[in-house]
Amino acid sequence: MKNTTPAVQRKLTPDLARGFMLLFIALAHANQFLFSSDREITMTDQITVFLRQLFIDSRAFPLFAILFGYGLHKLYTRQEMKGAPWRETKKY
Repeated sequence: MKNTTPAVQRKLTPDLARGFMLLFIALAHANQFLFSSDREITMTDQITVFLRQLFIDSRAFPLFAILFGYGLHKLYTRQEMKGAPWRETKKY
């Protein structure tokens, strides 16, 4: 079976963005191991939550949206390259 799509070089940017997204996911869950076991909210807990919200959560959600949109666009362009009409591309 012959591949009819042209061979293109893999783009580095989406792969780096996926790597940062995995880092953000790991960092977002890492603070769960820092909370005190006596269930008292300490200053360390407050600082950790503040920094997580400032640097991780505010970056991870927009990056996820960009990667999701990029993936949808790639699916659409692949179907378009195969010659599928717009109505057919919406099914995938």
